[in-house]
Amino acid sequence: MGILERIKLYISITESEDIIRRYFVNNTFDSALMTLGIIFGIHTTTSDPRIVIAATLGATVATFTSGMTSAYLSEVAEKKAQLKEIQDAMLTKLTKSLQVQASKTAPIIMAVVNGISPVIGAALIISPYILNIFGIIPATNIFIYSLLIALSILFFLGAFLGKVSNENIFLAGFRTILIALLTMAILFLLSYTKLL
Repeated sequence: MGILERIKLYISITESEDIIRRYFVNNTFDSALMTLGIIFGIHTTTSDPRIVIAATLGATVATFTSGMTSAYLSEVAEKKAQLKEIQDAMLTKLTKSLQVQASKTAPIIMAVVNGISPVIGAALIISPYILNIFGIIPATNIFIYSLLIALSILFFLGAFLGKVSNENIFLAGFRTILIALLTMAILFLLSYTKLL
C-alpha cells in the first residue's frame, strides 16, 4: 500500500476527513484576511515590499507553529480518548492494530494541514511582492495584484464551502468576498483616522 493510500485509510478509520477540511478552510481563510490586513496596513505608510514580506513572514511563522502544535496536542488527546472508548467496548487492548496506527498518525496529518494551510495562503498573496524583490514584476501594481489574489482565494474558499453544503457556489463565494471588503473598509477607516 502506497503512502497516499495509507493516509486515506487512516483518515477514514479515524473519521477525520471533516476535521481536516475545516482546518484547511478555517486556517487558509484566517491567513488570507491576516495577510490582507498586513499589506493594507503597511501600504498606508510605505510601499517597501521588504517590509510587507518581513511582516507577513513573521506572522505566518507564528501561525504555522501555533497551528501545528495546537492541532497535534489537541488531536492526540482526542484520538487517545476515542481509542480508549473502543478498547473499553471491546474489552481488549489494541496494541498493534490498524486502529492504533491510525490514531497515532491522524493527529500528525491534521497538524500538518493546520500548519501548512495558512502558509500557502500567505505565500500566494504576497507573491507579487516577492516577484518584485527579484525584479520580475515592477512595483507599480503589486498591491493591487496581492488584493486580487487574496480576494480570489477567499472566493474559492467560499465556493468550496458552498459545494460542501450544496449551496450556490457563486453566492457562497460572494459572501466571503463581502467579508474581505468589510475588513478592507475597517482598515481604510482606521487609516483615515490615523490609527494605522
